[in-house]
Amino acid sequence: MIGSVARGDVRPSSDVDVVVLSPPSSSLIEEAIIAHGFEIVKREIVMATPLSPVKGIIHLTDKASITLILSKPTRLDLEFLRFAGSVGREEIGKGVRVPGVNKQLRLIRPTPRGHLETAIVGREFEVARFLGISVELVRERIRALSERRGRGVFISREVPPDESIESFAWKLASQVPAIRRRLLC
Repeated sequence: MIGSVARGDVRPSSDVDVVVLSPPSSSLIEEAIIAHGFEIVKREIVMATPLSPVKGIIHLTDKASITLILSKPTRLDLEFLRFAGSVGREEIGKGVRVPGVNKQLRLIRPTPRGHLETAIVGREFEVARFLGISVELVRERIRALSERRGRGVFISREVPPDESIESFAWKLASQVPAIRRRLLC
């Protein structure tokens, strides 16, 4: 789980994001979703920037999704999980909340009765040290989130119903060099 659910700053407008770093076949995950009574609304391939990981996203609703990381994660990709705040399966069951940064570039620090929020711009070194990540990632996220406001992502393509997420990603890779580079590393 990543984001507001992991940090504890959930609001009615919050989405629920589950991330799978080393996914088995997407069809196995989709079969499990359906077997547990959920409906798949949409599947897509997303790449936020030309340097971002290639992701297959299975949308269960407009506010709940499962993200499959299709490319080998880099150090910065893994640090991003700590930047945003993430918890594993066992931590979710125990109600663990962790610090992280929201899309408004505010550091969320869980407390026993809620959370504290502070701006991160101008405090990059302190935030990096607190979250145990590189200042490079903090700066990159500030830049990306500041520049992207009001803009979309680099690639977002819906997966046709008759194709697997993986096969469609490879089709896109033949057309988009940035996807090909990330899938081959």
